[in-house]
Formats: sequence, C-alpha cells, structure tokens
Amino acid sequence: MNFRGSGEARRRAWAVCGLAAWAALAWGGSAQAQETTASYVQGFGGRLEAIGDEVRGVQRVRVASESLSPKRLVASMGRRATVQSLFFYVRDEIGFEPYEGELRGARGALMSRAGNSVDKAQLLRELLGEIGVRSRLVWGTLSPEDARQLLEEYAGSGALSGLEVPSSAPLSSPGGDRALVNAVREHTWVEAQIGGRWVALDPSFRGAAYDAARGSRVGEGSEVRPEDRITATVEVFVKERGGKSRSLVRVSDRLEELAWRNVTLTFGAAEGKGRTLAPSLGLGSRTVRGEGFGVGDAERVWVEFFFDRGGRSQRKHWRDLYVAGGQLNIFEADQQVFSMVMLPGWVNPTFFTAVAQQELAGLHTGGASMQGVIQQGQAKALREAEVLRRADSYVEEVLGKSGGLMALTFGMVSDRTSLRMARQLGVRAFYDQPRVLMVGGFRDADRFYWQIDLRGDGLRAVAAQGLPQMMEPSFQALRGRFNSGLESAVVSRLTGKPVIAVDELMTAAAEAKTPMVTLSPSSFEAEVKRLKVSREASIRLDYLVRKAGFSALVPAAPSAVGGEAATVWWGMDPSSGALVGMREDGTHGGLGVGLLTGKAPEGKARSGALDVLLFDEALTLLYNLSGTVGVMLSGEPNVCSVSCGAVKDLVRLPTLMCVEGGAQGYQKLPLDDEVAACLRPSRVAADDILGQAKDCAGAVRPSRCGAVMSVARIVGRFGMSYTQEPAGPVLGPWAGEGLAPFDLSGCKCP
Repeated sequence: MNFRGSGEARRRAWAVCGLAAWAALAWGGSAQAQETTASYVQGFGGRLEAIGDEVRGVQRVRVASESLSPKRLVASMGRRATVQSLFFYVRDEIGFEPYEGELRGARGALMSRAGNSVDKAQLLRELLGEIGVRSRLVWGTLSPEDARQLLEEYAGSGALSGLEVPSSAPLSSPGGDRALVNAVREHTWVEAQIGGRWVALDPSFRGAAYDAARGSRVGEGSEVRPEDRITATVEVFVKERGGKSRSLVRVSDRLEELAWRNVTLTFGAAEGKGRTLAPSLGLGSRTVRGEGFGVGDAERVWVEFFFDRGGRSQRKHWRDLYVAGGQLNIFEADQQVFSMVMLPGWVNPTFFTAVAQQELAGLHTGGASMQGVIQQGQAKALREAEVLRRADSYVEEVLGKSGGLMALTFGMVSDRTSLRMARQLGVRAFYDQPRVLMVGGFRDADRFYWQIDLRGDGLRAVAAQGLPQMMEPSFQALRGRFNSGLESAVVSRLTGKPVIAVDELMTAAAEAKTPMVTLSPSSFEAEVKRLKVSREASIRLDYLVRKAGFSALVPAAPSAVGGEAATVWWGMDPSSGALVGMREDGTHGGLGVGLLTGKAPEGKARSGALDVLLFDEALTLLYNLSGTVGVMLSGEPNVCSVSCGAVKDLVRLPTLMCVEGGAQGYQKLPLDDEVAACLRPSRVAADDILGQAKDCAGAVRPSRCGAVMSVARIVGRFGMSYTQEPAGPVLGPWAGEGLAPFDLSGCKCP
C-alpha cells in the first residue's frame, strides 16, 4: 500500500542514518561505542524535530467536531436549530440501517452517519434536549407492509446491463427477506412535547412527515428498553495444566461506554512461584489489574469479547494470545501490549483525525522527554536501572497508542474502500454487530513486532431490489480478499518493513504446485488427513470448519516466502461468501515485523545502550506513523497494489476449490460462461444440520461465484445502475465527499 506524499525521501534518509548508527553502536569497541552513543543520542534532536514537523502538519487539519458530538452539531446550526430542522436532519442526513437493538447510541449514529430506528431516535432525542425540548422514546411494531417499504427504500432498486440474467436466477427482494423484516419490525421513534401536546417524530422512513408515526404503539420511556441495550465485556482467561479454565480479569459496561476507546491489555510481573504474570486492562486513566498465573503452568491464554443484548442474544469473539507449544509465544517478548478498539459502526474520518492529533502529540512530547532522560543517564545523573525503567514505560506508551492508531488506520481505509465496492456492486453494506480491531505490539530486546487481528469485522450486504442475489457474495468475496491483503499492507507501511502476508504464502504454494485441499464440515474427517500441518493448525481448522461451519482452502503442506514458512488458508463463509485469510498462529496479517534489520550476536549485551536502541526504534515508528497519518488526512490512500492482488487471487481461487477430494470437481470455464453458471439456481438440495451443502461444489458455491461475479464486474463484463437510488447516505461518513466507485482502471494491474 502506497500513500502519496512528499516525506518519503526524508524518511529513507533517516532509515539509512539510523541503521548506520546502530551498526556502529552494536559492533564498535567500548570507548568508541561510548563516543558513538553520545553523538548518536545528540542526533535524536534532529529526528524529533522532523517528527514534530509531521505532527504539526496533522495538528493543522481542521476537526469538524459537529460530526462527533450532538451538542456541537446543534451549536454549529445556531438559530436554525428548531424541532423541525433537527427532525429533518436526522431523517435525511443520518442513513437507516436494518440491524436490531441499540448498537451505536446517539454519538455513534452521528459518527457513522447511519443507525437503526433505535439509534436514530436516540440521536434525535439528544439533539432536542440541546435546545431545551422535552421528549421521550416510543416503541412499537411496524406492519409487514411498512417493514417491507423501509427495507426497499434502504436497498433501492437496480438493473444490470450488458448481461443476460436468466429468468430462473434468484433475485434480491429485501422486503421479502424474513430475517431482515424481523430485524426492523420492532420500531422506535420519538415524541416531543410542543405546545402542550406530544408530537410524533419518526426519522427512519424516506420523506417521513412531521408529526406522524408508522408503528403500532406499544410503550414509551425516557431510556432505551433493557431488551435493546447492549452490554460489552472484555475478559481474559487462562487454562492451566491439570486444572480448569479460570478468569484472570474482567471489565463490563454498556457498549457506548467502551466503544471508540483504545482498551489496552498488558502483562506484568506478579507474586508467585516461577515466572508469574498478571494481566491489566487499561481504559484511559483507569486500569483494572487481574490475578496472576504461572507462565510455565499455562496451556492457553485467551481474551473473549461478549456482547449481550438484553439477555436475549449474545455475540462472542475470542482470540488465543498464547498456546503452549504453538508457533507464537508472546511471553518470550520483554513487553506485550494489545490495543483493542471496539467499534459499533463506520470509522469517522474526523474522529480518526482527533485521535491522531492527541496521540501523536503525546508521543512526540514523551519522545523529547525520553531523550533528556537518556542524556542524563549518560551523564551519570541517573542510574542505568532508572533509565531502563523509564524507557520501558515510554515503550509501553508507544506500543499502546501506536497500536490504537494502527487499528483505526486499517478500519478507516477498509471502511472507505468497502463502501466504494458496495456502491459499484449494487449492494448496501452495514455492521450489525460490534467489531473489534486488535493490534498486538511486542518488544523483544531492541526490536518491535506487530500484528493486526480482526474479530467480528464482517459486514452484512443487501443487494438492490431486482439485482441477482449473487451480488451479495460478490461483494463479500472482494472485500474479504482485499482486507486480508490490507492488514499486512497497513503494518508494513506503518513500520517501514515488508510483511509476509497470507496471500503471498498462498501464491507461493500455488506456484510450487502444492496440492490444495478443500475442507467442509462433511468432508473434514477424510480430507484433513491429507494435510501435513502442525497440531496448532489442525486445532484451528477443526474449530473453523466443524464448529463455525466454514469451508477452508488449505495447501497440503506449509509454504515459504523469504525464508518464512507457515500453514495458511482461505476461510470461506458459506452464509455470505466472504473470504478470510488466516494463518496457523491465529492471526490474519504478518508477525515478525521489526524496524531494525539485524541484531548483535549472542553475548553482546550492549550494557547501557539498549535504551538507546529502543528509543531509535520508537522514533522510527513514530516518524512512519505521523507521516502516514498526515498523508491520509491530505489525500486519497493509494491501495492499487492490494486491489490488484485481490483481483488476481479472485481469478485464480475458483480453479483451486474442490479440484481434489470433493464429491464434485470444479473446472475453469470462460469468464462469461462462469457468470452464466453462477446466475443459475443451485442444483444442490441436500443440506446438513449447519445449513451447508454436503458436497464440496455446493459448499464453496457462494465464495466461488462471488469471486467470479466481482471480477466480471470490475473488468467491465457488465454494468450496474440504480433505477431507484437507495435512501439516505450510501457512503457513510464520507457521504459528502462523493467517493468514486472501486475502479482499477488507473492502477495498471499486471
């Protein structure tokens, strides 16, 4: 992923200087090292000044705070803020999305520029409160006809051109989708007390009239119904040898209190036998410390995210942090910081700007202070132990804040591109559950390592009325493959080092002619025996396929790129057609990304210099981070390399699915013939208990046909146009910017 900007040459110069100084520091003799270290630390001032230039550039970007706060929105409207103007604003400027319950709240709906009836009503009620108007929430039930109208307005209607759609092709009918209808029939609106009476305000429908409501009234209140309220919980567990699993630390609160915040998870020394650690959850200025556990006794350590809506439903995401004997042992690193950002909707670019301004300024100020601490240490004003303690503290701050910014950087580029893809493919996409963006930052001696991981980041997709239903998995396949490449690209861009991504390892396996095995729930037992993979990979594949109901396309043996070998696979969601790249350690992107390219040989402890190397590493990261953020805020990120790779893989993937071991094989056809085949109804009628087809071809059909359709659309084999535009903003927080369609014509893909 490349970003257009002017600081690249200067950034390369700093990298050369930093590596040259590191070589002198690590390999020089004692007296020479002392002299080199002193001049090296003195030179940090110039680097901090260059970083300061980048940070000041970010600070100059205007923060349109009216898109973040209902209070500021009303203030920006001045005397124009009346009951009617606020009603029309929420009706027309905040899009409707068909999910259940309270997900975003007033602030989240404003930031995402979208919400369901509950969240739109909450936003309107809060805006009315700012002008002193008393109001209440009202809930009721929509008739089937009104529910259908609301969904059809949301999706719009469209038609394909340049392609003959068979009369038997299943077409999208959002108003006839039972699950979507059930999601919107429970409806919420507002009543405002004006002139001694209650006036109905229902901002969910297109062109809804003032003082009119569509729902059949059931009740009212000053707060959201308990059954609509979402409680978020973050909990860390350990499973010890010969014992049961136990909870180490837990934080629980309403989702709106934990959302949009960078929650950090760290592990510190604790009292106990052997090496004992205890987790801590950081929530701004508040820290919750957990119980200790012996690292040598731990079989598994993991974090879980629970999202409970009124006790009626619960979403759970989990992430293994440590598995004994696994590929990744985070506790071998000297420091570990996991940044976890819970987002209930689209990433708002103004929110990203505000967070970046605050975090980058703090890191830059801390860097200047740390340089002074190191210089004091060299002058013997501070003991070495004190310098290292302060260096550790600063590094933890760097890992935590940088991780949060990495997560938001990924989220913003992903959301922006996802909305463009959806627009081009004729679907409306929305988040119907909280998403968790995790970034793990590790320090091992004098190096940093990073990984990005996503939990619950899947989008729902609804094709416009009259389009083939196959447009929904078409979007999911394209977005899934794009995001898998984007994760590694973001880490690589921000750290300045290449990352071995899942798609690169899959490509290497294909070029090495490694047999591909397609696993589905019904074929797992027989097919998994053909894989030469680690026990850890087998466990993860078992969970993905047999418990989660996915299919998986797996090379029969580990593949290698640049000396790194790993087992990777594409996970295929049969319900949506989404593709997810995964590797055996449970991550999606790359691990092992360091800012320095070498390490001194064993036995060279570099006493008194480790803090200097850590600081060099931190400054390199901070320079990359601030420069990248600055370019993102001043221009369009260039994602051509990721996009071209996604399309290339989507062309190849169908030829690899079910080639061996399935009940049916899939033979590559000319693209137009493949499109025609995908538009015909599936002939597979036999489904298992998971609702997934028993045979291989049927199991992978959504992902396979999604890949075929998305490629055909991108290369111009057919066009799409709206006969009725969808209601509300279709581009989320970027609605006013008019994002261009997802078009690769300017990318010059090979």
